[in-house]
Amino acid sequence: MLLTATALWGTHSGHVSRSWGRSRGAASGQTPQSTGNPSCARVGSPRRALEPALRDLGLSKFFVGLILVPIIGNAAEHSSAVLFAMRDKVDVTLEIAIGSSTQIALFVAPASVFISLLAGHPMDFVFSTFEVAPVGLSTLIVALISLDRRSNWLEGVQLIGAYAIMAISFFFVRGI
Repeated sequence: MLLTATALWGTHSGHVSRSWGRSRGAASGQTPQSTGNPSCARVGSPRRALEPALRDLGLSKFFVGLILVPIIGNAAEHSSAVLFAMRDKVDVTLEIAIGSSTQIALFVAPASVFISLLAGHPMDFVFSTFEVAPVGLSTLIVALISLDRRSNWLEGVQLIGAYAIMAISFFFVRGI
């Protein structure tokens, strides 16, 4: 991916801009519970409902938790960041992107630990190297991209390429 981005740079370097920036039950009229598919059954918690669906679809928990949930859950933020970037409002775009990550790291994650203790299901922050490396790499990439206070389309393509590499890696990891 990154080699493709670099090749694009070579062929389009003169155009660099400164801008920052169907299921069986539905077909037969049955309800989802009567399809016989365990991933469609109603279950008490979202986690227990997701496990059969993930097994049926062949998706890893890592991929869903680190790629799909953030993309779907933050779709409104992503669309507004793209909208502001198209209007050349880079400062707002960066505040949206970096502010959201900071909010999760400094408030939501620690609050989840304390709430899990109160709920009687303790949660900890024990991560493998494979889980920590993308966080460090992402932090480094964001710092380097925003260091010069300018961006172009190539840096955007490289960021998307780095995200795609991480997504593909987590797609194939089944457990650590």
